Amino acid sequence: MYPQSRRSNQDLPIMSAASCVLCGIIFVALNANSSGGWAATARWGLLPESAIYKGAYWALISSAFVHVQLLHLLFNLSWLWSLGGALERTIGPWRWLLFLLTSAFVSSGLQLALGGMGIGMSGVIYAMFGFAWATRRRFPEMAMMATKGNVQIFVGWGVLCIFLTYTHLMNIGNGAHFGGLLFGLAVGALVDHPKLRIPASLGLVVLTAGAIVPLYWNPLSPLWAAWKADGAFQRNDVPEAIRFTRMYLDRGGDDQEWAWRNLAIVYAHQKDRAHFQEAIDHLKAVNRNEAESLAGDYDALGASSP
Repeated sequence: MYPQSRRSNQDLPIMSAASCVLCGIIFVALNANSSGGWAATARWGLLPESAIYKGAYWALISSAFVHVQLLHLLFNLSWLWSLGGALERTIGPWRWLLFLLTSAFVSSGLQLALGGMGIGMSGVIYAMFGFAWATRRRFPEMAMMATKGNVQIFVGWGVLCIFLTYTHLMNIGNGAHFGGLLFGLAVGALVDHPKLRIPASLGLVVLTAGAIVPLYWNPLSPLWAAWKADGAFQRNDVPEAIRFTRMYLDRGGDDQEWAWRNLAIVYAHQKDRAHFQEAIDHLKAVNRNEAESLAGDYDALGASSP
C-alpha cells in the first residue's frame, strides 16, 4: 500500500528534478537543430506515427519529454516540479517513476488513437492531477495541489484546448489530456476508495486497451490508414492500397495531394478510366499542375487518354 505523506522541506524530489532537467536538455538540443526534421527529433525520442506503428512503442513514453515551444515547456515544467514533486514526496520516487512511465504510455497511446502523435508532459501532468484530486482526503500534499483554484485551471484549460483544436486555432493533444486525467483518477480511486476499486480497475483496463489496441488496429485514424496504404503500395498490393488510401480520405486525412496522386497512378495502370478521372479532378483542386502532368502522361502509364 501507499505510505502516508512524508512531506519535508528537506525532501528533494529527485525524480521530478531529473525529469525537468531532461525535458530542458531535449528542448535546447532540438531547438539548436530545428531544421533537422524527423532525423533530429528521433534522436531525442520523438518519432513519426509510422515508426510507432512499425513497433517503436517506447516512443509513446519518450515523446513525453519532448517540447519544441518555450511556453509549452515552461508551463509543463512548472507543474511537473510543483505537482510532480508533491506526488513524489507522497508516494516515493520509484512509485512516482512507475506512475510517470505508465501514464505517459497510456496518455500518448490514447492521443495516437484519437488524432496523432502528441508531444510533451501534459498528459502525465493531467494524470498526476487526477491522482491528486482522487486522493486529496488521504494525502495532505495532494490536498494542497487539488485546490478549487487548480481544479478550475485544469478543467478550464482542458475545455479551452478542445475549443482551440476544433476551431483550428491550435493543434492540442486533447486525447492525452483527458486520457491522462482519467488514468490518474482511476489509480487514485484504487489507492483511496475501496468501494470504487472494481470500476476503477475496469477503467484502467479500458484505458490501457484503448492505448494498446490502436497500435495494431486503428481504422478511425487517417494516419494509420496512410501507413497501411503505404505498405500496400510497397508490396504492390493494389486492392489494399486503394482500400486504405480511400479510408485515409474518408477519415479526413490532410495530405489530399498524396492520396489522389497515388490513386490516379494506380487507376491509370488498371486502365480504370472513370476512377482515374475522379482522382485527377480531385487532384486539380490541390495541385493543378501535378494533375495536368499526370493526365498528360496517361498513355505512358498504360491507358488510352481519357
